[in-house]
Amino acid sequence: MKRHHLHMAGLVAVTVAVWSMTRPSVDISTALEVAQLFGALSLVGLAAVNFITTRHGSVDAIFGGLDKSYAVHKRLSVASLALVVVHVVIAVENEPAVEAGGGHGASAAGVFSLVAFALLTLVALLARKLNYERWKAVHKWMVLPYVIGLIHYYGASDYAVLAWTPLSLWLNVVNLIGVASCFYSVFLYERLGFPWRGRVEHVQEVAAGTVEFRVRMNGFTARPGQFVFLKVNPKTRRFPSHPFTVSGLSERGLVQFTVKSLGDHTARLVRGLTVGDAVWLSRAHGRFDYSKGRPRQVWIAGGIGIAPFRSFYEAGVPQVFDIDLFYAYNSEAESPYLREVKALDEESNIRVHLCDFTETGFLTARRIRQHLHPEEQFDVYFCGPKAMLGSLLPQLADIELKPASVHYEEFQFK
Repeated sequence: MKRHHLHMAGLVAVTVAVWSMTRPSVDISTALEVAQLFGALSLVGLAAVNFITTRHGSVDAIFGGLDKSYAVHKRLSVASLALVVVHVVIAVENEPAVEAGGGHGASAAGVFSLVAFALLTLVALLARKLNYERWKAVHKWMVLPYVIGLIHYYGASDYAVLAWTPLSLWLNVVNLIGVASCFYSVFLYERLGFPWRGRVEHVQEVAAGTVEFRVRMNGFTARPGQFVFLKVNPKTRRFPSHPFTVSGLSERGLVQFTVKSLGDHTARLVRGLTVGDAVWLSRAHGRFDYSKGRPRQVWIAGGIGIAPFRSFYEAGVPQVFDIDLFYAYNSEAESPYLREVKALDEESNIRVHLCDFTETGFLTARRIRQHLHPEEQFDVYFCGPKAMLGSLLPQLADIELKPASVHYEEFQFK
């Protein structure tokens, strides 16, 4: 079982356990009891969702990478909404019992919270497909139904929610974490979450629609393959925070990024970035780290996905690793660092295999297999378009070329 599944199962188990300890004499089959248990579980889920949005350093450790936590965030949000729906449906269908527990006002707050949460969730899903900044704005409004839901909890529960019982203490701690996380994410993160600040010292086009730029950040540290959230000219809000892989880090404090025009925001950045622009960086995130893998590896880069691999080979790859790098791109004009990558074969333990879509078609698992022994154990490190990953993984299984593990980041913003 994946580690984040274990953590979520643990939260559910703790909630059910303290519930049983606190309310052993109450029949779990009664409508009010079932409704309140589902409500308690939804509060635990939403608190976890809110904590993930803080991007705290422990989130990386808990979920095995910030990107993995965002996948959990999405699924856990939907699961928590489903729990709220069950809670409200049971409560409304058993109105007399609910009135005895907390009255009309608190019950109405619960229904309003559900409706608002459901509508904002729907809008967020739609807005995410249109514009990242709008998606972020909608997410900030999620605090409203969450707070209303807490008011409902503290006003409608039929037990002393502030008592010194295991259940009350557990939920109060969980709710405190949820509220503090909400407050930090909405009001403080944009100010406190970007401690590294500097200015662009170099801008260069490295391929059609792709620029490389360097920022001096003395004291900033990152491992090869990690990414940061970056803002450009934040006081004028010219470019909102987006995640970008660190494509190079020099001992002189220069942090390098490579950005391709993939959507509205990145296109604006590529067109308008100039020397002297102010840049704010978050702490480094991510666990895309080849040094933790097996000595035999396959690296697959699709287009701008070469960025983390560039940070790998620039830092130096120890001879203990035996690597085949497959670099797939649309054309030579659109392939950043192609000359660099070609030169790797001459002086390193990285064998390079180029795949120009316009000449050889898409990269396939059969082509990868030609360079591997059938029985050898290897790890795959992938960075590229999501569609490319979705195509290659089933192919690897179909030809019985099964990597020991596949590593990739799970989210992309444009």
